[in-house]
Amino acid sequence: NITRTRKPWTTEEKSRLEELFETLGPKWSEIATHFEGRSPSNIQQRYRALFGIEVIGPWTKEEIDCLRELVVDEETTDWAYVQRKLPMPRPLLHIKQTWQHSINPKIVHGKWSEEETERLVGLVRMLGDKNWVSVSKHMTTRTPRQCLERWKWQVNTKKKGQFTKEEDELLLKVVKIHGDQDFLLIQKEMKSERSARHISQHYHFYLNPKVDRSPWTFEE
Repeated sequence: NITRTRKPWTTEEKSRLEELFETLGPKWSEIATHFEGRSPSNIQQRYRALFGIEVIGPWTKEEIDCLRELVVDEETTDWAYVQRKLPMPRPLLHIKQTWQHSINPKIVHGKWSEEETERLVGLVRMLGDKNWVSVSKHMTTRTPRQCLERWKWQVNTKKKGQFTKEEDELLLKVVKIHGDQDFLLIQKEMKSERSARHISQHYHFYLNPKVDRSPWTFEE
C-alpha cells in the first residue's frame, strides 16, 4: 500500500498543480503521478480549494462575448477585474484557460502543419517531454494541452504493427485494474512503447468485451 502524506501543500506544489491542470485538464490520476504521496482525490480537493470552483460547465455565448471584449492583451490584462465583470462567477484559472483555448486569436486550432510538427519535435528534444507550458510558449501558436496531445498521441509513437498475444493479455489485465478510460495511465502501467491512442484503438476495436463482433444480420 502507498502511504499518503498529510503535510501542508507548498507554494511549489501549488504552482505545479496549476501548470499540470493547464496541460492535462481534470485527469487527476495522471496529475497524481507528479506528486509524491498525494492521491488523485486529495489533489482534486486541493485544486477546488485553491481555485474556488464557483461555476463549472459550458460557457454561454454572453460570457464568451464579454470575455472577448474585456481581454485585449493577455500580457497586460487585469484578470481579477475581468473576473468581476463577467456575468457568471467563474474561477480565475478557468477564465484564463477559456481565453487561451477558445478565444485567443494567436492560438491555432485544427490540423497541425508539417512545419509545426517539426518545430514541436525540436522543442521537445531541447526542453524535454515534461514541461509543456515552456514548449507551448516557444511554439507561440499552440496551447500546452495541444502540444502534449500531439506529441503523446501522434508524434511519439515508437512501436507500430500488430499486437502480440502477450501484449493483449497484459492490456486486458491492466484495463481490469484501471478501467478503460485513461489510456495514458494504461500505457504507463504496461510500460509500452506504443502510443496511448494506439492502445486505446486496439482495445476498443479488438478486445473490448462490450462490443458485439458477431456477423451482421440481414435486419441490421
